[in-house]
Parts: sequence; structure tokens; C-alpha cells
Amino acid sequence: MTSRALPLLALLLLGCPSDPDVPGDDTGDTDSDTTDTAPPVYPSGERILLYHGHGAPDEDESGWARFDTVDQHWKDAYGWNSDYRNYLPDELDDYRAIFFIGPGYTTEASFDPADLERLRTALDAGTRMIVATEKDGCAAGTANELLEGLGSSLRYTGSGQGAFQIAEIELISPHQITAGVDALRLRDACAVDPGDGVYLTRYDDEHQLAVDRPGAGGDVVIIGDFEFMDDSGPRDWASNALLADRLVEIEPGYAD
Repeated sequence: MTSRALPLLALLLLGCPSDPDVPGDDTGDTDSDTTDTAPPVYPSGERILLYHGHGAPDEDESGWARFDTVDQHWKDAYGWNSDYRNYLPDELDDYRAIFFIGPGYTTEASFDPADLERLRTALDAGTRMIVATEKDGCAAGTANELLEGLGSSLRYTGSGQGAFQIAEIELISPHQITAGVDALRLRDACAVDPGDGVYLTRYDDEHQLAVDRPGAGGDVVIIGDFEFMDDSGPRDWASNALLADRLVEIEPGYAD
């Protein structure tokens, strides 16, 4: 893969809202991290899981909730295959990232304690867990229950922009996930609460993207929109496609 020289953003240096725990990046940005936390654990797996069980939405003919384009891109750019499953595979060791697409979107469903334990084991081994939904799933309890089960303080607030609203986001915090991402356009995005984690975007006094590292292993990411990377069109907007790449790259060296 051709390396890309993409600088870390520093938009928080001026005009930053006064929320607690604004990054300092504890996932690879050692220059800005002044804490004594242990360094992150990076995953060894070379697959990506797009999980659409537990009440996830069904894709439609527009490409909404379908991820064929980004799947092919990841394979071409990195050699990483992605699996689209409505069940959690028995073995999670091969996955560098697991996306939970709209859990609870169509119907609420609880995660089995044994599955949560397996997910926490993968998280400890460095697998990144990404929970993504959008407007009709903002209040889904399944997503927040999953986040709690992962040991994360991130939560969906239950509110969001509503239908047919575009968030033109330029206030973006420096982090491995946002390296080189200078603008995002999210459609009908849900609002998120960073809890003890850090927010990565802010628009109209709400956050849409945040990250938390609940233990000494990998991190948990919450985002109030999955359309930014599906086949319905927004992947081509602003830096949306780059954000999708950063979410699976995980190791900061890819931004060099």
C-alpha cells in the first residue's frame, strides 16, 4: 500500500469547547499524550467483521446499510477481507476491527453474557469495537447495553439531527482515527455522550463520534451514523472514506 503523508489535525488548539477529556490521543499520538496510561494494544488480525445481528437494519436497494464498496476497497488497499455476518463467529482472533451495524435498530435484543465475554477478550487483544447507527436507532437500548457490556462509558443520548439533515463537521479532534480527516459530512446523525472517553467531532453543540479505551487493550468507538461508509452515497463526501479507513487501520503508522 502506498503510504500517505497526512498530518494530525490540531483544530482543538483554538476555539475548543470546554468538555472534559478532550484528547490527548492515547491511541498512537504519543506527542500529545501526557498521561501515564499504558500504550494501546494493536490487533494482529487481518479481517474485518461487519456484524448485523441483534436487531440490525436490512439493506435496501439504494445501498443503504450495504457495504460492498468499502469491503472491496479494504481488500484492494490493505489485503484485508471483511465478513458480513448476522452472528458472532466462534473465533474472533482474526478480526482487527468489529463493526456493530445498528444494533437494536429494528428490534431490541440483548447480547448473551458469553458473547460479551468473548468480545471483551478480543478487545483486550487489541480488536477495535465500533458501534454505528443512525437516526431511527438513536434511542435503541441494545447499542447502549452492548457498550456497557464492553466496559465502555460511551453512550447514545437518544437525540440527533432528525431526518434529511446534513452535519458539515469541521471541529475534529486529533487522534489516530481522525489523522488527515479535515471535514466530515454525516447524514441524520445521532448524538453521542463521550462519558469518560474523548469526543472526536462536535457539531451544533452535540458530539457524533467518540472513542474510549476501557481497559489496557484496544478501544471502543461510537459513531452516530453508518451511512458515511455504506453504499448509499455519503462515502464519497468530504473525508468520509478516509474516516472509514482510519477506523480499520488502527496503527498510527498508516498515516505516515
